[in-house]
Amino acid sequence: HKSSIVQGFDEFFDIKKPNEPIIVGRGWTAPDLRRKSFEDLQKLWYVLYKERNLLLSEKERRRRMVRPTTRADESRYISVKRSMA
Repeated sequence: HKSSIVQGFDEFFDIKKPNEPIIVGRGWTAPDLRRKSFEDLQKLWYVLYKERNLLLSEKERRRRMVRPTTRADESRYISVKRSMA
């Protein structure tokens, strides 16, 4: 997912066009992560934390609007959760 510069309350909501594909790169391997500095790992954790909060906010918004969670959002949440483990 591409990060955009959004500040304030809007950081908790995914602003994307309908049917816009989500572009992701390959996953980080353990050797990749071992080569990273502590500061880089903290930055990665922060990005994952923000993404997790964004996805949970979207899920709650959909629940309140009585709309089902999409399979793509659920898969994104699982990926973020797995990355944070």
